[in-house]
Order: sequence, then structure tokens, then C-alpha cells
Amino acid sequence: MVAVRNSTGLTDDLEALALALEGLDLRTAEVRGTNTPAMRDQLVRNIRSYLIPKMSDPDVPLCVVFAGPTGSGKSTLINTISGFELSETGPIRPTTTAPITLVAETHEKRFSSIGPFECETVLGRAPILEDMALVDTPDIDSTSTHHREIAETLIDYADVVVFVTSTLRYADNVPWEVLRRATSRGATVLNVLNRYGSKSSGAYVDLQARLADAGIESDVLRVPEHHLGPGAQAVPSLAARELRRRLVEIGQDRRAYAQEVLDRVLGSTLEQARSLTAMVSEDDAWVLARDASVRQRFDGRAEKLDLTSAADRIELGFPETGSAWRRRRWERRAHPTLGHATSVVVAVDSDLRRLGYTSGASSSAVRQALRSWAEYAARVADEAGTLRRELGQVALMKASLDPEAVAPVEHLYGDRAPTLITRTRKELTKRLQLIYDAAAERLVETQRDGLVDPDPTVLTERVAAVVARSHFADA
Repeated sequence: MVAVRNSTGLTDDLEALALALEGLDLRTAEVRGTNTPAMRDQLVRNIRSYLIPKMSDPDVPLCVVFAGPTGSGKSTLINTISGFELSETGPIRPTTTAPITLVAETHEKRFSSIGPFECETVLGRAPILEDMALVDTPDIDSTSTHHREIAETLIDYADVVVFVTSTLRYADNVPWEVLRRATSRGATVLNVLNRYGSKSSGAYVDLQARLADAGIESDVLRVPEHHLGPGAQAVPSLAARELRRRLVEIGQDRRAYAQEVLDRVLGSTLEQARSLTAMVSEDDAWVLARDASVRQRFDGRAEKLDLTSAADRIELGFPETGSAWRRRRWERRAHPTLGHATSVVVAVDSDLRRLGYTSGASSSAVRQALRSWAEYAARVADEAGTLRRELGQVALMKASLDPEAVAPVEHLYGDRAPTLITRTRKELTKRLQLIYDAAAERLVETQRDGLVDPDPTVLTERVAAVVARSHFADA
């Protein structure tokens, strides 16, 4: 357990944490199918609907929410516990479709709404209402999404959840989801097995076992089976005696109890916020890893290209055999032609398609890269001092495309040929790799389709600020 040592400014830090949570871009989580958005929404509700209001108004009565499946008898138990001492506004109706709050007149304004929902307030004069408001919820297994949303919001606001079920409905899945929701946030849960009869011991034992298996520390209060006459809205007082006693006991030490629940909810909220931060970090890592995987496919790809077919399109007519005189004569008369561009474009486009990039926007970029590369080859030829600049340029380009076509360069440059070929080939590779890198970035952008890698840094800082402000310590 943890305890709040100092709450000065804590509401401001909690507000900042809520804003950080609301500002998270969770589209990545939606793509991955994780429950991060639902966790975020519940944390925001915990902070805005419970923690901040409770810290801002420490004298507010306890909020006791009665929840349960259809026909479990929540409303009837509220009527019984309140002693039916209602004002002229009338009794609580037996089937609840909106939040109904039974309060003392002095607390009516505090419970006119809970979270985003307006409440129908019913004024009562029972002593228990001086310390708490009793809230009736729509059925948590309702087929109406709106009704379930109301019930879940009310449970997120509760100091105490009275979970009412029956021997026929205690094992239903939906109520158990809500029960786990209530206990996970730190509220006290009183489990009530309503309409308990002589043949219900098996249900009672099974319910206790299920609670233990779920890690929920709570005993089960039994309300005996009762037969109500027509129009009756309360059970015999003795039937609900133990539930009333528990609530009165809680109300008698309301301030201490409210602080204890506040501590638990704050501790649970921070624990869940840390878990959410870890999940956001995983989303961040997933996006970056997916991006890196794309970039890795394209990385170094230009160096692996086979461009020999493009080299075949550069005609030099160099005599592979023959005397030195024949080669000098070739040097004086050769008229090299460049037909390599289309072949290189085809080679690069085909390779990009194999990598998953199909936009076809690379052709003009490849042609531009080849033009600037040809100029670079000409500069290398100039630096090497070739008598015929154009011949040296084309010979270097052909040898760069085809490692087997080195003879013309060796004839022109002798021992310097390997170095000059390497320089020219590296320049081509560098220019083509830029095209691959640009294609990779466009593919990453397309793959993201608006996704961003969520940054958990701000969230981490906000959680740390709340922890520092609240001076948490083992208690």
C-alpha cells in the first residue's frame, strides 16, 4: 500500500498527467490491436472524475454505487437501506435506465452530475445519507451501449461498489468484467449475493472460490430470499441488515476511509499509468522497428545491382586482341556511344519493385543521377590527363558497370586504372543509393499512413511529477 504524504499542488500535477494522456497519439496501438486506448480513457476518467474532485472537495460524502446485472435487485436494496425516507420527489423506480442518486438535501448539488452524466437526484432523510450518497446504475449487462457506459463511469467514480448479483446470475461474464474494473482501480467492493435460499449454498461457495481465483479479496454478503407483495419496493429490513451495518461502519469513519480509498486509487492510477507508458514505449519501438526493417531492405542495395547489361549498351569497339599499334589507332579514331541509361533505369525500377516500391517515380531520378555521374566520370578523365577526354570518360563508365570491361581503361591509364575505376563505380553506387534511400523513406511514409511513433517521454515525466508531489512511501 502507498500513502499520500503531501498533496500540495497535486491536483495540478494530476491535471497535467491527464492532459499528457489525452494528448497521446494512439493510432499505432489501434493498428496493433492493443488495449492501450481503453487503458488511457480509464486513467483519464480516474483522474478527472475521481482523484481531482476528491482532492478539491475533501468533505464530499462517499459515493456508494450499486451495480449488477439485470434484475439483481439493486434498486430494492437501496430503498431498504435508506429506510424509504424519501422526499416528495418520489421513490426510485424499479428499472433504472439513467443515474439515480439518493442523497441528503445538503449534498444535492454535489451529486447533480457524475462525470459527463446528469443524475436524477432523489432527496432522502435517512441518517446514512449524511455520510454517503447511494447511486443506482443501469444494468451492467444491458444491451444498450449507452447504459453500460453510464454504469462503467459511475463505477469509476465510486468510493464503494456494492456489487449485487443473484444465485442465477453470479457467473455471468459481463458483470465479472466490471467487478475486475472496480477492484483494479482501488475502490472497496462489497459483494452481495441476493435472494439467497436454502438451496443456494453451492452458488455461495462457488462465488467465493471465483473471487479468490480472480485475486479479489472480498467476502460475500448474503441477502436471504424474500417474497415481496405487489408494488413493494423494499425487502424486509432484517434481510439487508449486514449490508446496512457495513455501510454504516464505513460512514462513521468517513474521512479516514475516504483518505484510504484515495490513496489506493492514486496508487493504482500511477501503477496503471506506468504500465501504459511501457505499452506506449512498445508501440514506439514497434513503429521504429518496422521503419528500420524497410530501410534495411533498401540499405546497400545499389552496390549489389548487376548492371552488365547496361555496360553492353556502351559501344567502344576496343580491340581485345592485336598489336599496340592497332590499339593506338583505336584510341585516335574511336567514337564511343552511350546507350546505357535505359538499361540502368530498367534495372533499378525492377529491383525497387522486388523490394515493394511500386510508385514508378524513380525513372527521372535515375536518369538525372546518370547524367551527373557521366559528368563526374569526365572530371576523373580530365584529372588523369587523357588525351581524349570523352574516350576516357566512357571507358571509365563502361568498366564501372562491368568489371570485365577493364581493358580500355588499362590501356589508357595503366597502373592507375583500378583506382580510377573504383572511384567512378563508388560515385555511381552513391548516387543510385540515394534513390533507394528516398524510395525507402517514401515507402515508410506510405506504410505508416499517418501513424507516428508515440513519444512516452512527456508521460513518463508527468507520472514522475505526481509521484514526487505525493511523496509516496511504503505504508
